[in-house]
Amino acid sequence: MEDPSVEEGSSTTRPYSAGSPWVFKGRALYQLHVVKADVARKVIPKELKLVEAFGFTLGGFFLAHYDGSPAGQFDEAVIIPGIVWNPPTSCAWAGRVLVGSEEARDHGRKEVGLPSFAAQFAYSSIREDAAPFAWWDVRRWLNKGGKPSSIIKHSMHLVQKERGVSSPLCSMHGLPERLTSSDKDHRRWSGPSVQLYLPNFSGKTKEQPHLLKYSCRLNCNVSAVAPVKIAPPSNAEKINDDTNDVLAVLTGKPLVSIFFDHMVMSVEAPTIVSMKEMDDVQAVTSSQVPAAPSASAS
Repeated sequence: MEDPSVEEGSSTTRPYSAGSPWVFKGRALYQLHVVKADVARKVIPKELKLVEAFGFTLGGFFLAHYDGSPAGQFDEAVIIPGIVWNPPTSCAWAGRVLVGSEEARDHGRKEVGLPSFAAQFAYSSIREDAAPFAWWDVRRWLNKGGKPSSIIKHSMHLVQKERGVSSPLCSMHGLPERLTSSDKDHRRWSGPSVQLYLPNFSGKTKEQPHLLKYSCRLNCNVSAVAPVKIAPPSNAEKINDDTNDVLAVLTGKPLVSIFFDHMVMSVEAPTIVSMKEMDDVQAVTSSQVPAAPSASAS
């Protein structure tokens, strides 16, 4: 029997203490980047085999706005440095997870083995004049005066918080308008409805020294959107090496940007992975072609 808490249109979900699956409802942006393998290896545990080709792997970020979750409403940004073998396919590794909820941060660290940090997500919008139509563009003649209407650009400034210290991480420009607006405000068609199964690795942290594996099941509408532009903070030269590695992932060349609308994500509790079993399977499947990467969530 399906859990009534996952029905679309309701923001009510079970708390973390009720046990898995933990349900998150909202919208998300998943953007893939080309990342240098040398950069990814700095963030990914040495025990895991990186999926790479010609010195590069696939990384990027998963930016979500949850209207309903075990921790209530909050934002999340998962930085993905690359993908690793998950025989016989592959899955993503979360290099850093930033959340706008201390409860979600603590749960991510203690229960899921994620490198979670509290963060501030400051969204803003600005109206700009659109670029003029070219002389050959038919819209020039259909639109009186030959000028396009103004456009609204949406941005987000991400600030990491740790031990009372706030450190700007980056700014994201060109975000989809629907990211932070409620589902009920957008009844128009938003792409085909799909179901996704996303396996994930975590662990190898102070709180969870073992390698862990957990899965996410998503029901959502998907659509392609324009890639988001990432700008490093103005004081980038003063940040530490770990954050520099994260910025190198975020500022990689974007390949594709996918928007998940009307999203209901169910996250299972993690299980411990035997490194010996992984090594044995990797030895057998090392010649197989990896599948597409997946995202991580708190």
